[in-house]
Amino acid sequence: MQVANSVILIRPTGFGYDPETAASNTFQRDLGEPDIRLRAAEEFDGLLEALRSSGIGITVLDPLARNAPNAVFPNNWFSTHADGTVVLYPMCTPSRRAERDPDMARVLESEGFKTRQTLDFSGWEHKGMIL
Repeated sequence: MQVANSVILIRPTGFGYDPETAASNTFQRDLGEPDIRLRAAEEFDGLLEALRSSGIGITVLDPLARNAPNAVFPNNWFSTHADGTVVLYPMCTPSRRAERDPDMARVLESEGFKTRQTLDFSGWEHKGMIL
């Protein structure tokens, strides 16, 4: 069984409604809330405190694309595995592709993750092949 002892979180700098992904994401709704980023930041800070007080390791990253509304969901473009494998996934829309951080391998290494291999499937998106 693989159990993480730490998590990577992306600060919700650009969090909000994304019309590019709304058509294929049933969770996307334009609620018309002008303070949605402020609320997301407050919830993020609360989550950080809860994780820290529980002894869970945290790596907080600022999104590469500061206005990326979906950047808080990095699990859509990469995953890490117990054997040291990093998998990069294809993304459907340009707004999601902008979230990728080409420096992620260095960040993972600096946080103690020993990368054995990287499987990069991101090129599939240019063929219309996405997950």
